Amino acid sequence: MAEVTIRDAMTDPNLFGRTFGGESFAAWRALLADPLLKPLVKREMGDGLELTNRCAIEVGTASFRSVRGYTLAAVVCDEIAFWHSDGARPDAEIIAALRPALATLGGPLIALSSPYAKRGVLWNTYQGHYGHESRILVAQAPSRTMNPKLPARVVDDAMRDDAPRACAEYLAQFRSDISSLLDPALIEDATRPKPLELPHATGLEYTAFVDPSGGGADEFTLAIGHREGDAVVTDLVRGMHGSPAEIAGEYAKLVKTYGINRVTGDRYAGRWPRDEFGKHGVDYEVSELDRNGLYLELLAALNSGRVELPNCQKTARQMAGLERRTGRSGRDMIDHPPGGHDDRSNAVAGVVAVALNNNGGAVVKGQ
Repeated sequence: MAEVTIRDAMTDPNLFGRTFGGESFAAWRALLADPLLKPLVKREMGDGLELTNRCAIEVGTASFRSVRGYTLAAVVCDEIAFWHSDGARPDAEIIAALRPALATLGGPLIALSSPYAKRGVLWNTYQGHYGHESRILVAQAPSRTMNPKLPARVVDDAMRDDAPRACAEYLAQFRSDISSLLDPALIEDATRPKPLELPHATGLEYTAFVDPSGGGADEFTLAIGHREGDAVVTDLVRGMHGSPAEIAGEYAKLVKTYGINRVTGDRYAGRWPRDEFGKHGVDYEVSELDRNGLYLELLAALNSGRVELPNCQKTARQMAGLERRTGRSGRDMIDHPPGGHDDRSNAVAGVVAVALNNNGGAVVKGQ
């Protein structure tokens, strides 16, 4: 069966095959009402339509695994500049998986997206084909050119609020204020092949850093590390979902097995982390460095070869996804991409900064 597949910008493979909701459902119902399509609909499915001409229209997740095994007549990749999963950017892998599926019928591959950072498939295609003689067509136009009904005040207000963001969203300009913080090769070079976690060893002094979470999609993370000369070895990184109080208790037990009776963290949620760890006999101290400062310490240490990382793929993906953005004040801000996470990478940056600064200037202070 030939498949005409619309691939949406959702990146969780578990979403594949789920029914629509909200605006997606409304758009789908409007598609069903189209007088040209309606007579061809044989059956409605949870993730698409089966047609009477032996074709199907499906909406799926942006996962290179979910697109394999099909013969595709056409593919639309929506918001490809924002495809990511825990810091990883799967756009190249997905496009590579789609091309063989399209080869049999020679169908088109269409990518639609607002621009974002100067990286990835969208940027590379733009660089290689826009304004050049090419079999690949690249079109670029502002929102009000594509949709003249969009009120000018919407664009004007957005430009006043955040000009770099608005230039990407409404003027179709790639952002020059965003760049990757860490080269993936740098992360790979610093990663030990195994084991994932190093057990406690007698004679070493260990440091712990936590990145608390109040629940939701973020993990409550912990990193433990120790000094070896001028370098820091990250012994373990863990992340958990669930009750913050219960997780604090679990982590308190774990750090004690490494001889640690004090953890460092940020000022998240006021006093509750200190209170929860205190119930289990572990002090909670607040980092003097904010997130930017911690990541800059990590960057410097990685560049000088003074960090050993565990072979934790989730941590590596989060670190590779970190972005450095220039704010309106001119100050650089380091954070995860939109919709991403940096819970584990933040814990690693924290433990590296604390361990490196234990001898000489302190990094922590009581709250």
